[in-house]
Parts: sequence; C-alpha cells; structure tokens
Amino acid sequence: MSYLIYLISIAIIYNALTPLFNLRKNSIHLIVVSTVSLSLAMIFLAILRWDIIGVWVAKIYLIVLALCFLLAALYKRQTRAKELACLPQWGKLTLVFFVFSTPLLTLYFLPAKHTNSAPKSDVIDFEFPLRCGRYYVVQGGAHAIYNHHHGVNAQRYALDITKLGAFGTRASGLTSNHLPDYYIYGEPVFAGCKGIIQHTTTGLRDSKIGASLKTDLPPEGNSVALKCGYATIIYAHLAKNINVKQGQSVSPETIMGYVANSGRSTEPHLHIHAVKGQHLSRQMFLFDASPLVMLFSGKELARNSIIENHRQSALCKKLTQQHTQKGPVETGPFR
Repeated sequence: MSYLIYLISIAIIYNALTPLFNLRKNSIHLIVVSTVSLSLAMIFLAILRWDIIGVWVAKIYLIVLALCFLLAALYKRQTRAKELACLPQWGKLTLVFFVFSTPLLTLYFLPAKHTNSAPKSDVIDFEFPLRCGRYYVVQGGAHAIYNHHHGVNAQRYALDITKLGAFGTRASGLTSNHLPDYYIYGEPVFAGCKGIIQHTTTGLRDSKIGASLKTDLPPEGNSVALKCGYATIIYAHLAKNINVKQGQSVSPETIMGYVANSGRSTEPHLHIHAVKGQHLSRQMFLFDASPLVMLFSGKELARNSIIENHRQSALCKKLTQQHTQKGPVETGPFR
C-alpha cells in the first residue's frame, strides 16, 4: 500500500508538470488533466491526512500546486477565447472546482492559527513531554477545522502528537497494522513540570489500528492527570504499565509512562490537554473543566507544527526498545 501511495504522488507531480514542457501543443487538455489530478489528490490527502505520505511530500505538493496556478495564468493570457470555449463541460467544472477549493484546502494543510492572544490566566507553560526526535502535531489549534477536540470544552486546545521518521512519515510502513512500526510507539513520556499525580487510568490493553470506535473503550485509555501549579494536565493513550501513582510527587524529568494505542485511538500517539484548577473527577478534567492554552518553553503548538527535541535521544532509544521488545502487543479484553 505504501508503494501505491508513492506511485500516486509521482503521477500527480508528473501530470502537474507536463504542461511546462508542452505549453503550445494540446495545452488546454494537459491543464485539465493536471487540475483533475490535483483536485482529486487534494481530496484524497484531506481525508487521509498529509502525514500519511510524509510532511515533506506535502510541502513539495504545495510548490507544484503554485506552479500549476502560474502555468494556468500564463496560458490564459496566450490562448484565444474560442480555445477555452472548446473545453469539455467536465473540464470547465473541474477548473471551477479547482479555483474555489484549492485556497481552502491549502489553508487546511498549512500550520494552523495559534491562540497566543489568550490572557495569561488562561495559559500554562511547561516542558515538552517528548524528547526523542522530531514530532508532528496532527490535531491542535483554536478552531474545529484544525482540531477535532475543539467541541469538547476541556479539550478545546488539546493536541494529538505523533513522531516523524527521516522521510516525514509516521510509521515505517505508512499504513502498517503493526503498532511498533509507528515511530512514537513505546516512547517515554516525561512529566515536563513539577507536580502531583491526581489520577491514573491503568490496565487497558492496546487497541488495534483503526479499531477506536468501540463504544466500550474509555476514550482516554491509560492516562495520567498531573496537577502542575494552577493547572491539571492530562496525558492519554499510554501503555498499561504506568510508572506513577495517585498522590506521587514528580519532577519535570519523571517518566510517567509510554506512548501506546490504548482507548479510542486510531494509531499510536500522545494526546495532551490542560485545564484550570485541581480536578479529581474524571468527568471534569476530561470534559467539563475550563481549558488552558499550552505553551511548551514559551512556544505554542497547533496542527502541522513540527517540534525538534533530541534532549534525551540516547535514553529514549534504550527505553523505547525495552518497552517494545517485552512481547507481542496485546489486544482483546480491555481490562
């Protein structure tokens, strides 16, 4: 499947660039083919997310898209009206769709709007909890179009974070069903601040890839709620071997658990959000409490943000290998 995705990407780029080398001959038909390919590809990527094919391919795609717009503009200046009139009806409709949808979809794929206008009382600043490489924010931002958590009050500014490999992909197999293939799986999660553990959910086994819609699963899976100053920070979808207990004091360097795929999670990732105040009630810190904007060492993150953090790569590599080599990933009963 991964090779098929790359072949589709190559075909898209080829069709997009063809008019550059054949502007005079059959130009209008080539432009239509390019716009059809690009329009369908943008829908494909919008549904499956850019990071499935790699964030670097996504950036190249935007450049190719800009070239196609430039090419279409140049051709329109050189062609005669009767040539455009000969364009098939499906070609005209495609061009109309392309013109109106491309700006919206392009905005969707660019870094999301941040929320740094929030008052200081609505912000919590702490250290980024992952320290082993390059990370990517899949969901996050101040609007529902960037963040599917936005409709839940406590999770309005939540982040879903995954890890990127050398080619900007999340897993070695792209569409793999094997959890350890995901680069973030088994990675240690650091507390990031000094605080007290308020609540833990433990003992849940990993969900299978794409099996998160089962209604009997607690949405957060294995999780930790950490009281940090005037905030409670929630770390979710962890492995069942949580390292901390309720009432325990932790430092920013404390490893609380490991990233996994427990709960209603489609693939391994770290979900994190923060709320105001101290909350022992799961209902409160997951759903009802007032949300806080999270800053990580002064930096705010949102959808499509990329974070470089290699502070403890050697330790992370060792711990991740130990965690993922304990045996086959367990699925089945969730208690």
